[in-house]
Amino acid sequence: AGGIRLRADIHNAHGYQFLVQFALVLSALQKNQVHSVERKLASDDFHSSDGLHGTHSTAAQDSGGRGDLSPPHLSPSLSRLLDVLVNLSQTGPAESTTVGSRGPKPINSKATAHSSRPSAERIEDVRERDSTKVKDLEAIQMLQDIFLKADNVDLQDEVLNRMLKLFSSHIENYKICQELRTVPLFILNMTGFPIFLQEKILKILEYAVTVINCVPEQELLSLCCLLQQPITAELKHSILTFFIKLLSFDQQYKKVLREVGVLEVILDDIKCHKYLSGSENSNLPQNMSTSNSFTKHKDSKDAILSSPKITGSGSGKFRLFEDEGTIAAAWDCLVSLLKKAEANQSSFRLSNGATLVLPFLASDTHRSGVLRLLTCLITEDIKQ
Repeated sequence: AGGIRLRADIHNAHGYQFLVQFALVLSALQKNQVHSVERKLASDDFHSSDGLHGTHSTAAQDSGGRGDLSPPHLSPSLSRLLDVLVNLSQTGPAESTTVGSRGPKPINSKATAHSSRPSAERIEDVRERDSTKVKDLEAIQMLQDIFLKADNVDLQDEVLNRMLKLFSSHIENYKICQELRTVPLFILNMTGFPIFLQEKILKILEYAVTVINCVPEQELLSLCCLLQQPITAELKHSILTFFIKLLSFDQQYKKVLREVGVLEVILDDIKCHKYLSGSENSNLPQNMSTSNSFTKHKDSKDAILSSPKITGSGSGKFRLFEDEGTIAAAWDCLVSLLKKAEANQSSFRLSNGATLVLPFLASDTHRSGVLRLLTCLITEDIKQ
């Protein structure tokens, strides 16, 4: 009860916003301290021998594995502040855990003595599980704000660690937090994060799918939006690899990924390839110029308001089927989408996909992927 009153007092006094600002100030102070150390080492290097300079440079690169002198852990104050926000998110009125009975029993009965013990244990077990359940979404919102506003990768890393631990502490926590669209928002901002943070965000999403058994449509739509943006080939490869994992994990994701627009994105990318440029491109069906699934999702009331504008064909900086880092993953993803998926194959044929991929047979790089795709279409054609 005391914790609930404290949470109410913090809320009424706008304490959550203060905690966010305090976290950002502490983060900035820690970063300034790191910069001071860097300047001192740089000054020492200037007056030292080349050998000693090399030692300092190597140490700087090895520190934290991130090419700077950032400490591998947060300051105790920042770490404790994150713990406070996590605790506040789990503070709230407990759910009723009454255990029904079939009428009064004699108090001195041995049967009652034996049966009351399991009932008490069940109540305690329910209370213990309930203690880790998210009850205050505003505290989660504050963690989200800290992550997005912080200019400190160590702080961002710790926020993700806390959130993953929070999601794993109770089976319902991820679905409860979906109301805030936290993970979709993180995904849409992934381009500005280091690779290890991008991988951790995808790891959280993978946990939601494989352990919590959640079908995260908004998160997948965000990934599909991101796949069309001018992002690095490494990030596109990570997204494609994640889609392939989903398709191998559960067959239902063949339908889900088609509905969020993955198949259209891949077809649009093929259509914009240099093999199909020029006069050949003018003969393509007009219905391939846009992604209908994206339009449907974007116009729905559940659309992510903060998502970037869906870009048209030709906007990507790194083409899936032109960059060597993504070609193999793109073909693997397309084949996985079509294999044993009649609806996806029908959509692919209606989009003239089989004709589109034929010119790629002339390329040594693409031939294997095209042959696997055509083999899939031929062997699984139910109209033969």
